[in-house]
Amino acid sequence: MRFGIDTIRLWSHKGETRDIIFERDKINVLSGHSSRGKTALLHIIDYCLLSSSHKIPHDVINDTVAWYGIKFYINGKDLAIARMSPNEQTVSDELYFSSIGTLPAEPFSNSNSDDIKAVLQSEFSLDSSVILYGGRGVRYGTQVSFRYFLMFNTISDDIITNTAAYFDHQQEDRYRVALPRVLDLGLGIDSLRNIELREQRDGLKREIISLEKKKAAIGTGRHLFESEARKLAATAAEYGLIEKVPKEVTIDFLREVVKDVPIPEASGEDAKRLSNARAKLFEINRRMRRLREFSDEHKQYKLTLKATLDSLKPLDTLLKHSTELLRTEIFDDLIDSLNVDLRVLKSATAARHPVDTQVTKMMDELQKEKTEQEKTIESLPKAQKSFQDTIQLVRFVTRIQTKLETYSAVASEGPENYDSQINKLNAQLNQLKVEDVANLRDGVIGQINDVSLSLLSEAGGAMSNYASFVTSFNYEARKLQLRRKNSSFIENVGSSSNHMFLHLFMFLAIHKVAIDRGGRFVPAFLFIDQPSRPYYGEEKIMDEISLKDSDQAKVSQAFGLLSNFVSRMKKDHDADFQMIVLEHVPVDLFKNLPNVKVLPEFRGANALIPMHWFEP
Repeated sequence: MRFGIDTIRLWSHKGETRDIIFERDKINVLSGHSSRGKTALLHIIDYCLLSSSHKIPHDVINDTVAWYGIKFYINGKDLAIARMSPNEQTVSDELYFSSIGTLPAEPFSNSNSDDIKAVLQSEFSLDSSVILYGGRGVRYGTQVSFRYFLMFNTISDDIITNTAAYFDHQQEDRYRVALPRVLDLGLGIDSLRNIELREQRDGLKREIISLEKKKAAIGTGRHLFESEARKLAATAAEYGLIEKVPKEVTIDFLREVVKDVPIPEASGEDAKRLSNARAKLFEINRRMRRLREFSDEHKQYKLTLKATLDSLKPLDTLLKHSTELLRTEIFDDLIDSLNVDLRVLKSATAARHPVDTQVTKMMDELQKEKTEQEKTIESLPKAQKSFQDTIQLVRFVTRIQTKLETYSAVASEGPENYDSQINKLNAQLNQLKVEDVANLRDGVIGQINDVSLSLLSEAGGAMSNYASFVTSFNYEARKLQLRRKNSSFIENVGSSSNHMFLHLFMFLAIHKVAIDRGGRFVPAFLFIDQPSRPYYGEEKIMDEISLKDSDQAKVSQAFGLLSNFVSRMKKDHDADFQMIVLEHVPVDLFKNLPNVKVLPEFRGANALIPMHWFEP
């Protein structure tokens, strides 16, 4: 994608302007003293390209500037954007836009960020189908912004010697999450159509998983219903709402249990009498239920004894023929003992037993009491209870009603309903033909390695210790590494100078491969902040940098690398490529190189902010 900056313009509060003009398809080098505002140029470009935050220094720069503007070219079009200066850390919504690349003498607001973003999204060939998968700090379905692709265009002072991060903004979640997606798009590994198909596929898979979970929940819900329903029925029996728990507890059964429970409305003495009657009725029902349980257990006990009695019946036959048997000395004792057991068992298994009679009598008495209490309850108005048993009853009935709502919802959704939906979605899923880009990605990584290796060879003595190594682009870590030939071991590279060159190799290789593969999303532009930084360090920043001969040679080699890259892009691809490079070192080290345009240095009275702007 053809892209570059023509002009950066600042407007003072008095209406004066300050222009920094760049040449297209050149390496525009701006050198000069420290603290003159060179690094702020990158922040101004970023701010005008709709950044939601800013890094423009307030002291000296932001306090003296009313508006910032850029004139730039993209895909054969000239555009201009101006933005009112931020108020402390709050960015401005006052924006100016020109579709013909005109920066006004006096800026004014004529557009908004949404409209300008729509234009730039279109120029970057992005639409709503290009979204992020989601991640920390990023909602699934977030649209990919053109700003994410600007990560290919900056080697800031924060990362130029960084050993871990090779791309800017990696401390921000959304940029970190977006980088894999924009890397695939920018390098032609993935396509918009394939992304759209993949999103459809992933969406269908999520729907299928959701339906499968709901289907499984039905089975789980029904199992839980059976277990919980029996517990509810048992509690209902304790409250006297039913006499006994049936073998099968259904939703309809529980609904009948609570249907006729009266809603209390009365108060006073009637309420107390009703509460007492219900409490007695609950107690009667509990006692009757326990008597029935006892009676059932007693009947089972008698059946067990009867089985034992049947096993002793041969004893009668044995006694009838005792005279014919050969008797030993223990014969009489054994026969007498068995005979006693037989008589006891016959008595215990008699058709009617005092225990049976007693249970029947108690049940009859309780039934009479129950009838009396039911008559009492029937004759009284239904009152709001204040007694504990009544409160518990109301809570229990409410609990059943709540459970019934849940169970009814589960019961109404049969698994067959979900099966048809799942089958339909699977049919749609099978029709989608999504390309697996893994193999293509491996091939592109190989291209990056080939290009970066040639750049390593071209740099010559700048990385003499690693001249025999090969480059290895780590796609997962998004960084360029070195390894020995015929080895998978990654070298721990030392020296900030080496890391600076690795950054240059990686960015130039990515741009070369992107252009080879169409260059649809990656702007052919690079902003580099002080590649000479490793040779003086931040603590040695001064107005005039003097470098050792060896360091001068490395700086010259770095600029030679950039110059040769621009030449190759023109020759091999007929592609224009603009760079803006900030420096401190003397321009003699690179001013005679092809493709290098040395801008007026920020020295003496020349700075980003004219001195008279500070005058009241």
